[in-house]
This record gives sequence, structure tokens and C-alpha cells, in this order.
Amino acid sequence: MNAIGPPACAAVLLALVAVPLAAQGEEEVLKRHRIGLYSGATFVPEGEEGGETKLIVVPTVGLDYDYKFSERFGVGLYNDLQLSSYLVQTFDEGAVERSFAFATVLVAVLEATPWLEFYAGPGLELEKNENFWVLKLGGSVAPTFGGIGGASLEAYVDYKEEYISIGLGIKVAARL
Repeated sequence: MNAIGPPACAAVLLALVAVPLAAQGEEEVLKRHRIGLYSGATFVPEGEEGGETKLIVVPTVGLDYDYKFSERFGVGLYNDLQLSSYLVQTFDEGAVERSFAFATVLVAVLEATPWLEFYAGPGLELEKNENFWVLKLGGSVAPTFGGIGGASLEAYVDYKEEYISIGLGIKVAARL
């Protein structure tokens, strides 16, 4: 039976100490700014078409900006434009027309792991017929490419003053 001798143990110990020390000298500068382009769909469960309640799917594009305070925490301004018009049933059983609604939301961002982010914050949905307050809660699975940016799968819920919508899409972002 071969036993691991003292020279092998010393080499492993040296490697465990030397690798983190070497990495300290090559520490990356935190890239604080991130710009992202979003493309996806907004799902409106309480949409109305032909007098019937049905799920409405609206194409959506977005432009997002994040600023990182640290490795894990930041703030962002998330902007979405819905590329269609539709009717939605409101919480009080009325209906309101939405036409190319634009939402801008200020979010707090938590990077739980290098691959997983969560965000939440208040904002405003602007539209020619009626404007609504909105609370956005979302997350993304985001593999990065050497710290310069990446692509992410996004999912969020917008709790609006009069109705709820769900967004699913892809964001391509660059760190600056």
C-alpha cells in the first residue's frame, strides 16, 4: 500500500497557500457599469379579447443599466417597451386599453452567485390612456464571459396598480 509521504503533503499545502496569494496580485478591477438589451414576451393573464378573458402575449424589448456598489450589490434602471396594444381586465372588474406601454423601474440588485441574480423595485408604467405604479420582482440566470458581459435568461413579475403581468426573455449585457 502506497502512503502519501511528507514531500507530497508539503507540496499540496504549498499549492493551497500559493494559489490564493498569487491570485491576490492579479485581482480584477470591479467593472461597476452594465448595459443590457432585453428581448422577450410579456404575459398578461387577464387580457381581454372579443369580450372574453384570455392570456395575452405581448412582444417586449428593453434597455437596462446596472451600477454595482460591490461584488454582490447594486442598483439598476430597467426600461421595457411593450410592442403591441391590448385590453386588460383591472382588479375592479373594469377594462383598460394598453397601447405600447413603457415601464421604467429602479431596482435593487443582489448577485446571489456568479450565475444567479435577483432584483426588485418600484417604478412607473407610462401609457397614453393611463399610467400605473409598478413593483417589479425578478431574477436571472446569467453565465458571464470573463467578466466582460454575457447573456441571461430573465423572468419577472410586474405587480401593477390595476393588473399583473409576467415577463420572460433573454438579455445580452456588457460590463464597462
